[in-house]
Amino acid sequence: MNGNQERSCLTAALHGAVKSHSLLVYLHVCLSFSLALSAARGAVTDTCKNLKKQCEAINAEAVTLAVEDMGKRFSGRYDVSKHRSAADAFARNREALIKSLGAGKVEEVEKAAKLLAGVRAALLANPLLDGEKILFVRRNISSGARQDVRGSEGTTQKLGFISLNSRCHVTIARKGWQDEITVLSEIRGEPKLTTLYKPDQDVIVRDVDLDFTGSRLMFSSLDTNRQWAVYEIGADGKHLKQVSPSAYRDVEWFNAKYLPDGRVIMLSTASYQGLPCEGGSTPMALLYLMDSTSGSIRRLTYEQDSDYTPSITGDGRILYTRWEYSDLSHYFGRRLMTMNPDGTAQ
Repeated sequence: MNGNQERSCLTAALHGAVKSHSLLVYLHVCLSFSLALSAARGAVTDTCKNLKKQCEAINAEAVTLAVEDMGKRFSGRYDVSKHRSAADAFARNREALIKSLGAGKVEEVEKAAKLLAGVRAALLANPLLDGEKILFVRRNISSGARQDVRGSEGTTQKLGFISLNSRCHVTIARKGWQDEITVLSEIRGEPKLTTLYKPDQDVIVRDVDLDFTGSRLMFSSLDTNRQWAVYEIGADGKHLKQVSPSAYRDVEWFNAKYLPDGRVIMLSTASYQGLPCEGGSTPMALLYLMDSTSGSIRRLTYEQDSDYTPSITGDGRILYTRWEYSDLSHYFGRRLMTMNPDGTAQ
């Protein structure tokens, strides 16, 4: 609202009050108008600040590179000309917008919103998002998440990650989590979050794996004894069940993947091996194959230390990492390994 509009509103209020011969009414109108005007100005200031932060958060060069990359990778499926124009327009105006929005110039709000919408449309036009649903774990963590990601062993654990390359899931905290499996939909419109599964306890949820039909998924969490276990649930959020063995309370299971034939591979501490340099006090995890129908289990790997992050390659092999440090050059790293689903050709 500019100065002329403010004066017009106030004059109209005064005339109305004089006509009704009521000074009290006039004062009331003035006070109400003043409060409303103050709130409106505050809202405009907040809008400017919000748009300024959005402009600052976007790397214009990265947006341009992303647009060019999608144009090459998805030729014929991605309108690179249209989205390049949007990226270029934002890049040209970014610094000036940040400055003017920082100064509270209301007249720049519409322009900034339009340019930001163009960037959003350019990035969300990625054909990989055509399914318009994303499945992920939503985790509430403390403030300062950006700093936590770059933090030490303690902050890494707080984020739900494995703290050291020699460790596995069993070192992650077993309580105090606020996790849920969430579905993000309507990505290109007004994004919608829908909870698919939320534990009854304050336990962690990790390692979500959607099966090849998209009708069910597995994930790692903790059972009623706070031991790691693998669970399965329908894509509709129904029919939750534990799929990992529950007969041995001192054995833990996690990070499972579906195989194309319906069997499952997962990591487990069933080998009862411990990290040598810590006196065997930290359990190691190796890969196992489970028949989903019969429930039979077979061990696939026989390392001294742990395996990690199994996945399935396009030709049906198992891709995973292995950490093993005995006089080898990869003391601080993990070797990328492959094998057949039956454990051969490692």
